[in-house]
Amino acid sequence: MTGPACWRRQPLLLLAALALGAASALASAGPAAAAAPGAGTPPAAEAAGAHAAPTQAARLPPVPPEYLQQDAGTVHFAYHPSARDCVRLLADLAGPVRTELGTALGAPVLGSVEVRVAASAQDMERVVPPGAPRATPALTFSGLGLLVLSLDPLGTAQVEALCRYGMAQLALDEATARHPVPLWFREGFALELSGVTSSARGRALWSAALRRNLVPLGDLDRELCERTALEPLAAAEAADFVRYLCAGPRRATFGRAVAAVREGASLPEAIESAYQTGTGSLELAWREDLGRHRLFLPILLGGTALWLAVALGAGLRLRARQRLARRSAKQEPVHAGTAEEGAAGDVPRLPAQGAAAAAPLADLGVPKVAHEGRWHTVH
Repeated sequence: MTGPACWRRQPLLLLAALALGAASALASAGPAAAAAPGAGTPPAAEAAGAHAAPTQAARLPPVPPEYLQQDAGTVHFAYHPSARDCVRLLADLAGPVRTELGTALGAPVLGSVEVRVAASAQDMERVVPPGAPRATPALTFSGLGLLVLSLDPLGTAQVEALCRYGMAQLALDEATARHPVPLWFREGFALELSGVTSSARGRALWSAALRRNLVPLGDLDRELCERTALEPLAAAEAADFVRYLCAGPRRATFGRAVAAVREGASLPEAIESAYQTGTGSLELAWREDLGRHRLFLPILLGGTALWLAVALGAGLRLRARQRLARRSAKQEPVHAGTAEEGAAGDVPRLPAQGAAAAAPLADLGVPKVAHEGRWHTVH
């Protein structure tokens, strides 16, 4: 199987998930794990029905002596001491994730799983079977119920996302008794149940639905296997189609389809038996649902945002005008003079020079002149 190809916001997480999916597909085909993406090994062996070799368990190396160990229900953790804080978070998640996966698949899963968390890629080589890919921060081995993660170069949040993704892969393998299913089904289930909401995945679906160039369901496996330019869109479609199959009242129906696969039915037969309709009809219904959710909602939100922007702009403009009006009202008017000075219009105004110049003369009818700041009567 292949890992998620659409987590563009986190390139390291994207590459790790691709390696995780590819390795888990071929790890179950024999003692050697699959090559990492780009190594020339096709990642779809398990989708064709490969099973784990009995000798694979015997070749699993023992846990290094310095590793710490912790049980979280049926999930056993073995980890490098530097990963202590990360494993505490993973251990707290293990129980809820296992319950969520069991509910989605309609049966208890992950009855016995081992998660090994290495400190680095070099440390990881000591805890995986011989022949496993190198320099990949995440690997799954379905035949062993084993998930191996590397803390470096990933951060805690990315390791948590890959742990959920890998547990979803192992759970689906267990629920279907590792019978062959299409690659899109395995990829879509792991992506949808990984708990990671990718904006890149949403944008790819929105753009493809708007242009009406979604990849047909029957072509998804080819796009995922050959890693074409449409691989991100194919992975996004696979995850969203699985979301549709599991949504609301169809969740129990999805579990019945998985049970039918476990009993030996092919996935198309299982879907037709559980949903009482063929895969083609479900694909058409999903496309209509996708149009409502991916097209109408963005248009509605875009129109609402536009009107909010217009209203906000009008409000800011009105507020600026009110502020300007208040500022103008606070300014004092300029007076030409007092009433008494207006009555003596024939008396010239002279610049004040000291306090004596400010005092008016009592007798305004006598001719006067000002000299050096004093008034003098003309005789």
